[in-house]
Amino acid sequence: MYVVILTSVIMTLLSVLSSVVGGLLPFLTRIKNESYINILYQFVSGIMLGIVCISMIPESNEASSIIVTIFGIIIGVLIILLLDFLINSFSSNSKFNKLLLIISSMALHNIVEGIAIGASIEYSFSLGISIFIAMFLHDIPESMIIGVGSLDNKKTFKQILKNSIIVGLFSGIGIFMGVFFGSISDVYTGLSLSISSGAMLYIVTKTVIPDKQSEYNSYILSLSFIIGILLSAIITKI
Repeated sequence: MYVVILTSVIMTLLSVLSSVVGGLLPFLTRIKNESYINILYQFVSGIMLGIVCISMIPESNEASSIIVTIFGIIIGVLIILLLDFLINSFSSNSKFNKLLLIISSMALHNIVEGIAIGASIEYSFSLGISIFIAMFLHDIPESMIIGVGSLDNKKTFKQILKNSIIVGLFSGIGIFMGVFFGSISDVYTGLSLSISSGAMLYIVTKTVIPDKQSEYNSYILSLSFIIGILLSAIITKI
C-alpha cells in the first residue's frame, strides 16, 4: 500500500508538471498579437478534439458499450453546460467567463482521468503506470488551452502558473479517489472517459471555435485547426 501511495504522490506532482508545461508554452513563446492568439486557439482546439474523437471515445466504447459512451458524453456536456450558465449568471465579462469555463472543464477532465489512473493502479500496477504515461503526454497539449485563454485575458506569468497548477492538482485528487475506491469495472472506466469527452467537446465547440472563426482569416484558422487534429493523431499513438 505504501508503494501505491508513494506512486500516487509522484504521479500527482508529474500531473501538475504536465499542466504547467502546457499552460506556460503559449506564454513562453511571447505571443501577444490577437491574430496569433486566435490561431493558437484553433490549433489547440484541433488537438483536444482529435484526442477526444480518435482516442477517448473509442476507448470508452471498447471498455464499456456505445450506450454507456453516449450516456457519459451527455452527462459531461450537461455538467459543463450548467457551469457555463452559472458563470455567465455571475459575470458579464465574456473573456473572463470563457477562461473560467476552460479551467473548470479541464479540472473536471483531470479528476476523471485521475480516477481512472488511481483505480487502474489498484487493479494492475503496470496498467496504471501505462495509462498515466499516456495521459501525461496528452495533458501537455491539452493544457495549452489554459495558457491561450490566459493570454487572451492578458494574464501575467504568475497568474498563468497558478491556473495551471490548480488544474494539475485536480488530477492528483482523482488519482487518490481512484486508489481509495479500489479497482473499478470496465463500465465505470468507459463512463469516466466518456464524461470527460463530453466536457471537452462542449468547451471546444461552444467557447473556442465559434468566436475565433469570425475574427480572423478563416483559411488560416481552418488550416491551424486541421494541423492540430493531425498532431493529435500522432500524440494518441505515443
